[in-house]
Formats: sequence, C-alpha cells, structure tokens
Amino acid sequence: MNKSNPIVGIDIGTTKIAVCVGEVREGILTVTSLVKTINSGMRKGEIIDLDDTVSAISSVLQLAEQECQTQISNAFVGIGGAHISTLVSRGTVAVSKPNGEITQVDIDRVIETSRVIALPANKEIIHVIPKYFIIDGQEETKDPIGLTGVRLEVESLIVAGSSNSIRNLTRSVSQAGITLDGLLFSPLATGHALLDKKQKETGVILVDLGGGTTSIAVYEEKDMVHSAIIPLGSVSITNDIARGLKTSLENAEQIKIKYGTADVEKVKSTEKIHMNKFDPDDDNVYDRKFLSEIIEARVKEIFEIIIKELRNINKDGLLPAGIVFTGGGANLDGIIELAKHELQLPAQIGKPNLEISGSVNNLDDPDYSTALGLMLDGYDQLGNGGFSFSLPKGNVTDILSTAKGWLQKFLP
Repeated sequence: MNKSNPIVGIDIGTTKIAVCVGEVREGILTVTSLVKTINSGMRKGEIIDLDDTVSAISSVLQLAEQECQTQISNAFVGIGGAHISTLVSRGTVAVSKPNGEITQVDIDRVIETSRVIALPANKEIIHVIPKYFIIDGQEETKDPIGLTGVRLEVESLIVAGSSNSIRNLTRSVSQAGITLDGLLFSPLATGHALLDKKQKETGVILVDLGGGTTSIAVYEEKDMVHSAIIPLGSVSITNDIARGLKTSLENAEQIKIKYGTADVEKVKSTEKIHMNKFDPDDDNVYDRKFLSEIIEARVKEIFEIIIKELRNINKDGLLPAGIVFTGGGANLDGIIELAKHELQLPAQIGKPNLEISGSVNNLDDPDYSTALGLMLDGYDQLGNGGFSFSLPKGNVTDILSTAKGWLQKFLP
C-alpha cells in the first residue's frame, strides 16, 4: 500500500461517518477517496457509545484506504452537535507602538482579550472568529494592520462546546489509530466546500440537515457572523413517520426515501402506501398525502426555528444569496420548494464549486460536503505551503490551546 501523505477529512455525524482523502499530485489537488459508513454510536451529534463510534471510524477508514491505496494515519476532524453554542464577545487593547501603527501583535492581543468571557464550567472555547475591528470608536474595518490609532477593539464570534463531548470525540479518533491534525467547527468546513466568495460577501445561510441535528451558519461580508445548532434532523422525521404509520424505524426510513416529500401539494389524493411491501404482517394502507403531511410538519418546525435565529440577528428575509442546503436531509424531495415558501428566500442544494481532479463520482452528494470541506481546510495548511501540527496528549484545554494557533492561520 502507498505510504504517501494524504490529506484526510473525517466528518463524524449522528447517523454516518464520511471520509474524504486528497493528495497533491503534480501540484493539483486530487480526491482519491470519498466513502461513508453508518454510525450508531452517537445521538444528536454527541458520542453515547465510544466503542461503536471507534468501530465505525475504523471501518470507514479501512474502506478509504482500500479505495485510495494509501495508509491513513492523520486527519482533520469536524466537530458539531447540540452541545455547541455561539456567542458574540468584544475585546479592547491599547495599541502597542508609540506611533500608533497597528501590527499583527495588536490584533493577536485584542482577539485574545475577546476570549475572556463567562462560560459554564463544563464548556470550552473551540474557536474565536474575529468579525471586525474598530479603531478609536470609528468605522468598522476587516483589516486594521498598518492603520493608526490609540485603541483597538474587536467583535468576535465565540464557538464553544462541551468539554466532555470534545474529549470523547478526540478520544474516539485516537483509539481508531488517527492523529488529529486539526479540530474544526463543522459549519466552517462545510462553508469552505460549498460557498463561493460572492455568496459569503452578499449574505447567505448554510443549512446542514444532518441526522440528529440541523446546523446553520450565516455568512455576510465574507465572514461567518452567526451559527446555531438545532437539535432536530432527518432522524426526527423518521421517528415521526414511524409513530404516524405505526411501523419500525427501519421501515419508516425506507418509506421516507421511497415515498417521502415535503411538498404536500404535489401529492395526488389517489396515491397510496401499502405497508405490506415493507412488513408482510402489516396490511394497513395509508394515503401518501398523510405521509407528506407528517414530513412537512417537522420540516416546517425546523424552518420556524431557523426564522427565529435570523430574526435574532435582524437577517430574516435579508440574505440576497438565500439558503444553501446540504447534509443527508437535503436529499428530501420538496424541501427546496417548501424552504422558498416558508423562509421567503432563494434556495438551492449546495454543490462544490471547485477545480479539483479525481475519479470519485459522488462529490455532489450532500453527505460528503463537510468531509470535503475538512480536507480542503487541511489542504490550505498542508498542501499550500502551510504547516501542520499534531494535537498533544492531555486535557481539553491543552488541546484547544494548541488548536487556536493553527486556526488563526485561516479563519477570517
């Protein structure tokens, strides 16, 4: 097996684990493997069975190694889940140079002061993302280096997560034989893969409909300005179907895939679902419209929460680039039409806008968006003249302290 140095992204989700492997060949980034497997060791983005999660990671890595014929020992890993929260923080410092010229040292110092916030004892800061800077109370600026002033302020977006959840995630990866090259908030990675500069500049919301959770990330003026994790996902829809049709979760998932739609209006009243196709002992027959009403109700609930999040930041209906959907739930029929109606914004399924080579043919599958984005972020560090690091063994604070320096190299 080839012993080259692949760039690997691992997306560890509630219902699946996806891996994207890339290599730089003759100066061109080439995707050599894109695989996924079922994960039963998590719930709502948090590990509940370490052994099952480790087994799933090991299994999908074996598939990836077989496909790309390359040994995998390091990876960039995404972190998400219902335990993640975001908040805005501000920091202020005096400019250090006597002549008032602002340098990178001042920027690093002011960002560090914005980290000083009150968090619950079980929470750790994952990222500090500077949104903008202010010099002497004047206009906002994205890049104050070289400008002059006395006082420098920053408004940062803080991404924090449960210490135990972070520890469990890093432990699962380590026990699968992988050294962490970096830990990245999943919506950041997904945005890297799916959103172009124009979308991020004009204003867009990225909605990742995962199995256990739905994550949203709002971008404006090139930066992520808001994010939230909603504890509802495609599994919630499957559970509703199982209850409504009085069937097993396995059958409910099959029915959702075969007959499911979020667009009630497109379903004819004559369409039926014969349950004995899925369970020989079940003679019930349901209207397909009833199924679509079940699905629509849950999707509308998710959309209502998204609308509230947008209202909280005064962006309801005010994102010209609209909504970009990804995640396995984005494959649900009718979701685009319902989103346009409910959120009153343009909507589309996200597709990578990239110039990369490779023989894989499923790059457009929303299930792989985050893994692809993680690999691309790794490429920015390793393949484009950046640097890598291995997270140290130790407590979560040590791990995140080391990660902070790496993240500052590419966060806006």
